[in-house]
Amino acid sequence: MLSRVLILLALASHSFAGVRVTFTVSMQNPAAHTLHVRMRADGLRAPLEDFQMPQWSTGYYGILNFFRYVSNFQAADDAG
Repeated sequence: MLSRVLILLALASHSFAGVRVTFTVSMQNPAAHTLHVRMRADGLRAPLEDFQMPQWSTGYYGILNFFRYVSNFQAADDAG
C-alpha cells in the first residue's frame, strides 16, 4: 500500500510554473494500514484548479484506479 501511495505522489508532484506543491504523509494508526496524505499547492492564481490522480504507472500500463483507495477526501482553500 505504501508503495502505491509513493508512486501516486511521485506522479502527482510534477512542477507547475510558479506553484509549489508539497505533500505530507503520516500514518496515525499503523494497524489500520491507512495513510493520511495532505497536499498543499501554494502560488495558484486561477479561481479554479483541476487536480487529477493518475490511473496508471510508468512501466505498467494497466489501469490501476488509485482513486479506489481514497476515503474521507476534503478540499479547502485558505478560507477553509
